[in-house]
Amino acid sequence: MATKLPDSYKDLNQCLIHPLLKEAVLLYGTKEFDGDANNPVIIEWAKEVNNPIREWYRSDSSAWCALYVSVCAVRAGYQPPDGFNALRAKSFAKWGDQIAGEPILGDILVFDRAGGGHVGLYVGEDHNTYHVLGGNQRGDNNFDSVCISRLVKERLITARRAPMNSCPKCCKRIFRAPTGLISTNEV
Repeated sequence: MATKLPDSYKDLNQCLIHPLLKEAVLLYGTKEFDGDANNPVIIEWAKEVNNPIREWYRSDSSAWCALYVSVCAVRAGYQPPDGFNALRAKSFAKWGDQIAGEPILGDILVFDRAGGGHVGLYVGEDHNTYHVLGGNQRGDNNFDSVCISRLVKERLITARRAPMNSCPKCCKRIFRAPTGLISTNEV
């Protein structure tokens, strides 16, 4: 069950005209279950994406940041990366449109990390970090959940934009206070 955004990010509710961001915010707070149990909501996402991963993805202990972005894309009316690439964070480095300049609200951010990659949506930045709404990440008091984490800008591989006729006016760079934990390795 999704939970409400933290007060410091409640401004995101004013830009839910952005289709990808709207779907991402609706899933805020979804968590994987501890131990051997699996959150059926996350498992169902693989079925909803409707490609070969539906038969393979059976455990929320398997990385699911790209699955989260893939299901948000499907719900927003986009086609996520094909096949097993829907589970690979770095596959989003070629998804959507290449952007010129700095990322803005709702853009897809692809990061490097030890052992792979990480993907989420831009919801702001401070001097050293991007504030990322993503799945299977850790934020303040949240573990392995859909939450907002701060990731160091130097880890960014690329930023991409969902294909849109035009970006809503609210889609711009957003500067936020540098508060909260900085994520170093999302797994």
